[in-house]
Amino acid sequence: MDTARTIQISVPAELSPTSVELMKATMNAIVALRCDCSKDWNAILNELERDGWQCSWHLNWVAEAKRDLEYERAMGANLDETFESLRQLTHLHLVENCP
Repeated sequence: MDTARTIQISVPAELSPTSVELMKATMNAIVALRCDCSKDWNAILNELERDGWQCSWHLNWVAEAKRDLEYERAMGANLDETFESLRQLTHLHLVENCP
């Protein structure tokens, strides 16, 4: 049975908590990509490429906003892009500046 292992690193004291969370998310993404036991995606990729498709993929940020029954979700390559998209989506719920 595999046991989870953790690593510790030293970071400068002036590193913001947001930056630390970013580092954790990045490392978790790398581990998930490297250790994914499922190979179904590779078979699908090969099938698509055999059919003439040129495929690429990348990681995205995801931001969600919830208010009562309203829900919006935005994705982007960086936090600025993601939250700008989320702001635009949530502004669609405003009518004459009234929520």
